[in-house]
Amino acid sequence: MLTEKAEQIVCISILKTGQHRMELSGITNVGIIKIIAELLSVAKKKRLIFLLFILLLLKSERGNGQSYDAYHQLILAAEEFYFLQNNVDSSLFYYDRCFKSFDFIFARDAVNAFQIAYKEGRPIDEFLITAMESGVTPYVLASIPALTDFTKDSLPNLDLMRDYDLYRSRYLERINVKCLNNIYRLGIKDQITKYIEGRHETGPLFKLALVYGLPGERNCGIEDLEIHKELGGRAADFLSLRDSMSEKYGRGLRYYKLDNNSLITHIPIVIMLHDYCTYKDYENDLREAYLGGFIHPREIGCIYDNAFRGYGSKCLMVPNRGIFGLNTFVNISNTNIDEEKANQLRSKWQICSIEIDRKKKELEKLGFRFIWDYW
Repeated sequence: MLTEKAEQIVCISILKTGQHRMELSGITNVGIIKIIAELLSVAKKKRLIFLLFILLLLKSERGNGQSYDAYHQLILAAEEFYFLQNNVDSSLFYYDRCFKSFDFIFARDAVNAFQIAYKEGRPIDEFLITAMESGVTPYVLASIPALTDFTKDSLPNLDLMRDYDLYRSRYLERINVKCLNNIYRLGIKDQITKYIEGRHETGPLFKLALVYGLPGERNCGIEDLEIHKELGGRAADFLSLRDSMSEKYGRGLRYYKLDNNSLITHIPIVIMLHDYCTYKDYENDLREAYLGGFIHPREIGCIYDNAFRGYGSKCLMVPNRGIFGLNTFVNISNTNIDEEKANQLRSKWQICSIEIDRKKKELEKLGFRFIWDYW
């Protein structure tokens, strides 16, 4: 146990650096609770406040000792430079800075950076490698119309493809198979119970988050029906698991699949969307998951907006605050979105403005894809 003097030195050190820099991506809430329990049993009351202060700092930092709010600030800067100012070099600079600063990169961000570099005739190798280390396969790239010819004619001949297996192995090493298997089961169960009044699987989902962090791309990878073949016998075959659970509960679930062209993990998102009160009931948990890089802020915006599809106002936070404009079904019934309010909400989560989303959609006419939302 630290002496009182040693504790003071640690405290001063943390305050001077401004933020904790240790690698803490493996520390979950359960781990923090266990540490607190141990400290409670040995610490003197007069020093308990200090120790809890240190633990709160540990709990709030993820990634390379950084909050993922900083990650999304860099991505937002990159998007603003490109889509609003047409400043290609500054945009790619911020993408590169972000990718080199964090241990986990959202696949959608890596692919977007690669698309910009490819479209504008800039060097593509580093962004392409980052995308592949984030789980992106040539098959996924080929699903983007503007990249079809590239993946067919140019990609196989690039020198970097000699190390494709290495990039893939780095991605696979990141996947927590136990977490993946658990979210498969919970997602299938959610499809079975979603028609039962008052029954939701959000509680079990956030219990999983206590152990693994909120299931998502960071710990489960991006959707892939064949991933179990690469992970070995420990990993469940999604379709086989779905069919066995479907038979057990007497529910037909053949419609329920994974999207092999996706850059997200939709299962936890769908579970949260089935509960209109997810944002209201789990706002703090979502914030923690966001800071830890376990959920993309656009998904949080979609979940927030989803409350407006619910029953009356019981799930709404502040109805007159507006919506993010990130939930297709809400947008359909709110054709006149208050963009000022939407952008204010988005800015608190480092999400790009509606104007930037419009620019992204314009590039879809050229065959590119810069928006990877579930809805």
